[in-house]
Amino acid sequence: MTGIISIVDNSNPVNVQFFGAETLYFVISKKFDEILESVENSDELKTFFLQKLSSSAHSLAHSVLNKLSAGLALFILKCLPDIWNDPISELQLFWSCQIELLLRVLAEISTEFHHLNVSLDHRQSIKTELQKSTKEIVKLVQQVLGDNDLSCSIRNAAVECIEGWLKLPGANLLDFLSVFDALFNNISNDYMGLTRILDTIKSNDELRNLPRLLWQLISALTQIILPQILMELDFSQIGSEQLMEKMEDLTPLICTIVEFAHEYAKNIVDFVCKNFHEPLVVEVYS
Repeated sequence: MTGIISIVDNSNPVNVQFFGAETLYFVISKKFDEILESVENSDELKTFFLQKLSSSAHSLAHSVLNKLSAGLALFILKCLPDIWNDPISELQLFWSCQIELLLRVLAEISTEFHHLNVSLDHRQSIKTELQKSTKEIVKLVQQVLGDNDLSCSIRNAAVECIEGWLKLPGANLLDFLSVFDALFNNISNDYMGLTRILDTIKSNDELRNLPRLLWQLISALTQIILPQILMELDFSQIGSEQLMEKMEDLTPLICTIVEFAHEYAKNIVDFVCKNFHEPLVVEVYS
């Protein structure tokens, strides 16, 4: 492993570093059994990824950083559940002062799960371990979004992280309940982020069986997101050229909202009919 790792050294040209990162990813993906033949190999890889990303994330080329993050994510998944116990908690401690890096790697973990080439039993074991960590991820993102001085890049990383974990097979929407308000309040002007999150939620079959959560989403749409859209499209305040630019940004979100309303119209009406005296319903219609 030492020879491959040396290729990713900062002194090498970017294309050489990327080749090294790509090779590491390939070895982890296709030859992981060979890595496990020696404890030193797995320990060396773990140490390399953590130290390299910690020290160089700010200076690495974007392509190299992305491939190393994906490599670490794949390595973590392959090590679950026995070789690397509770890696999510360990990463949170290790990168407590590098939140954006932490969020990016956590997002990569959810992405790489879909590309895993392992036995069905191992895949199920990995999925079970990830599900155990979901509440930790939700709590982390909720804390991050609660920061009033949040940078755009960290906010985007938080959105991508939650989006990825929502897409994991068997994701329980109730585990994400506490973060939805924080999401919709803090990304109300991030139209692409809103579109992706709303599209991911509405695609979850579990939503039909969760009327309270469905109503929480309706409340966010009517009280936070739609007023923001109307404000952006104030014809009296903007010219036609600027309006066209805004429409390009807003059209995907508006389409997703319309699809959401159409798909869940019956469920929404049923909930209102059964709970029309409740404050949460009155608040939306008042």
